Amino acid sequence: MHYTPLESMQSVALSAHTSYNGKPNRQVLLSTAIVNVIDNRRNVHKCRVILDSVSESNIITREMCDLLGLEKSRIELGIVGINQEIIKATYRANVEIHSRFNSYTSTISCIVLPKISDNIPEIEIDRSNLSIPTNIRLADPNFNKPAKVDLLIEAGLFWSLSCTGQIQLGNEQPLLHKTKLGWIISGPILSQFIPKAINCNLSREALLHKQLSQFWELEKPPTARLNITLHYNSKEAYAKAMVIERNRVSEIQESTDQNSWRHIRTHDNPADLISREVNPFILKDSKL
Repeated sequence: MHYTPLESMQSVALSAHTSYNGKPNRQVLLSTAIVNVIDNRRNVHKCRVILDSVSESNIITREMCDLLGLEKSRIELGIVGINQEIIKATYRANVEIHSRFNSYTSTISCIVLPKISDNIPEIEIDRSNLSIPTNIRLADPNFNKPAKVDLLIEAGLFWSLSCTGQIQLGNEQPLLHKTKLGWIISGPILSQFIPKAINCNLSREALLHKQLSQFWELEKPPTARLNITLHYNSKEAYAKAMVIERNRVSEIQESTDQNSWRHIRTHDNPADLISREVNPFILKDSKL
């Protein structure tokens, strides 16, 4: 798949307030598939994935990563979801996936997070009203039963998995779409169930905050702490403030190489860029 303080996509739950009027509610089936994944001893495990056509990152749950014994590399990354909510990711791992139906295989880099989403779907869906052809192989045979998601596949891989072939099951019914992982099913479906939450798996990596942090975290000389308010209507207070300032400058000069002192115009000084409303995306390239 921006960076403010990274304290808090993989999935964001949105409350859905509604009232039941006796009519069927329109829900949306999300595309899921069962794939084979390989652990560190080359053993095969089943893994339930959700195919996300808008996410920028592959994501694996910590539970699945630990089950496979995957080697994790340290990262510092923010994942941005709906409403610009950001959560912190600290590990990435490579996962080898295989189709259950053909020779397709791929090794993908995944961000490791504690959880991707709630169970999908939220409740079991009656599939008796869906006229699914008997001669196709579903990517997730139990797509209608609530189950956890172990892996999220991002948009780039999603579209490369897509094949030619679609079947519309009917009005207000989901669509079957052929992929290298089997036929996925997604789209609207009528239900008497009133959902308590909406799954939204949009995510993207947030890098800007880290770039800005690195820009400002330059090596700084020791400085004296100056906590004073200048009262220009008081000559005595102003004089004391100037003495403190001179002492502060002297301390900086004594602790740094004299040859490193040179005048920098405000226009060329990176410290003044923000006050001049410079686009923050170019700050990382600014230097003295």
